[in-house]
Amino acid sequence: MAIIFFLVSGTMAQADTRDYDAQSFEWSMRSNDLVVLDFHVKHCRLCNTKSPLLERVIAKDVRHGRVQAFLADFDNDTTLKEKYHVKYRDTILFIHRNHVVARIAGELRHEALEQTLHEGLDTAFKGMEKK
Repeated sequence: MAIIFFLVSGTMAQADTRDYDAQSFEWSMRSNDLVVLDFHVKHCRLCNTKSPLLERVIAKDVRHGRVQAFLADFDNDTTLKEKYHVKYRDTILFIHRNHVVARIAGELRHEALEQTLHEGLDTAFKGMEKK
């Protein structure tokens, strides 16, 4: 499932939940949002542990609600996998305006996910002040 988070009056609100689909993803790529693309396999215990952890990390710092997260199926979304050179099922990409600004694979530590998210956010929104 993909989760799109918005920051509303200082609190996180979940606006939509969906799996990766090409149309929504392309729309998101045209926005100025940071797009988080989380590859997983439904029967993978590691992947199923990683996704909720990533959601918590995103919820902590969404930079004015400018983060959209998609959950892509590693086995079935092969075109997407090839486009972004994803080789491992536990890969998370941080993409801004069609450019991968950060990537993490095989890491389940909260601190590593948080650091990589912040790197992606900092690159995507460089020069923008926090409100």
